[in-house]
Amino acid sequence: MQSCDKFCAKICKCKQNGSTNFVGGRIARGLQRERVFGDRLNPLDSCDDIDMYERYRFMRRGVMHLLDELTPQLEPTTRRSHAIDGRTQVFTALYFYAHGTVHTSHGDHHGISKASPSRAVRRVTSLLLRMKPCVIRFPESEEEVATTQREFFEVAGFPRVVSAIDCTHVPLKGSKCGDADYIYVNRKRQKSINVQLMCNTRPVQNYKCGGKMAGVNS
Repeated sequence: MQSCDKFCAKICKCKQNGSTNFVGGRIARGLQRERVFGDRLNPLDSCDDIDMYERYRFMRRGVMHLLDELTPQLEPTTRRSHAIDGRTQVFTALYFYAHGTVHTSHGDHHGISKASPSRAVRRVTSLLLRMKPCVIRFPESEEEVATTQREFFEVAGFPRVVSAIDCTHVPLKGSKCGDADYIYVNRKRQKSINVQLMCNTRPVQNYKCGGKMAGVNS
C-alpha cells in the first residue's frame, strides 16, 4: 500500500508540472504484451504430394523448384526478432494464392504474426513479376514451335497447336477499387478481374498470364 501511494503521489506531481511522459511511459510499459514467436514448421517434412497439393496447389517437386529459385533472394539480412526466412515467405504466399483466405488464418498456419503474411505475399509477388521475362515466354523459333506442336499432338491428338488458353474471373474480396470500382463489375454484378492464362503441355511452365478489368473485357 505504501509503494502504491508513492506511485500515485508521483503521478499527481507529474500532472501538476505538466509532464505526461513519465505517466505515459510507465503505463505503456505496464500494458505492453510479451512477444510470442510460434513454431515455424517445414511443410516438406510433414506433407506428402496429396497434402501439399491441397494446401499449396503444387506437388512437392514443384514446391522444391520454387524454393530453389525464390528462397535465396528472400532470405533476411538479419536474424534479429526471429526474422522470417525465405522458405516460410514462399509457403505463406503459395497458401494465399491457393486459398485467398484472410491473412490471419494462414499466418497462424505458418507460425507468424497477423501482419507478416501481407509483407511476405508482397515480396514474393514482386519477385515473381521481376522473373517474368525469364520464365514466361511464347515459343519463337521454328524448332520451339515444332516441339510444342508435337507435344500437344502426343497429349490430345490435335495437330498444329502451340498454346492452350483459358480465362476465369478472380473475385475481388475487400479490395479498394476507388472511384472507378464500376469498371470491375462483371455481368453477374460482382467485382472481379478477368484473368487470361496461356500455357503449353508442361503444367508448371506458363507462357502468359494477364488480367483485365471485368467490365472492359466482358
